[in-house]
Amino acid sequence: MAHLTTTQACESFPPIEVDYTAKGHWLEADKGLQGCKTYVSDPGESKKAILYIYDVGGFCPQTYQGADILASQGYHVYAPDIFKGDYMDLKLMPTLSDDEKDAYRTKFRAGAGNLEAQREPFRQMIAQLRAKGYDKVGAAGFCWGGNIVALTPELDAHGIIHPGAQTNADAAEKLEHPTCLLPSQNEDEETMEGFHAVMKKKPFGDKCVLKWYKDSPHGWCASRADLNSEKGYAAFKDAFEVLAAFFKAVL
Repeated sequence: MAHLTTTQACESFPPIEVDYTAKGHWLEADKGLQGCKTYVSDPGESKKAILYIYDVGGFCPQTYQGADILASQGYHVYAPDIFKGDYMDLKLMPTLSDDEKDAYRTKFRAGAGNLEAQREPFRQMIAQLRAKGYDKVGAAGFCWGGNIVALTPELDAHGIIHPGAQTNADAAEKLEHPTCLLPSQNEDEETMEGFHAVMKKKPFGDKCVLKWYKDSPHGWCASRADLNSEKGYAAFKDAFEVLAAFFKAVL
């Protein structure tokens, strides 16, 4: 399959909007993926689906814009409310003491953010999409979402954006399809490079992507995106161009 360059992807991109109005629609929990209310962006016909997994802050305008961007490239994009409304309050975090922050994170990781507990429901979402008739199912995950995408070999393509420490060499060993890893300035370089080094040794290693965004903070493509700044806007746009080109090349 021919690789699509980011320049070619850009040519078919909708403009990035600072004040974004979602273009998709919602499936209520009883009709969504695995009992989750699900945002769906699915213009046109497609046999390829992308699961879009938000960060710990849950849905935000950038979630909808990112999902709509990928949908504009020929995919049906599904963003399930995998936490079922039980998000971390990122505006609260700066007001907490270090001990309070640790306690808040621990509570979240034991509840909605429990990666191990969420792995099987996520696998079932993939199976549910395949049962709908999609030939290929990839995923784009951000922060916590990046980790669960990195831990799920059942996917046909893995977009992993500003993830956590679980996106490591051990996780990479288990993956069977290409990855696109986009770390920020806050990710551990040895961990990220170790993940990518394992992927590059696989038969499809030439399709695996690693691009650092060392001028961007963790969360720059999700709830911490700053589209009002020139730098934040440019990094957000570039990351989605890279993601789109990756999915075009491997899905």
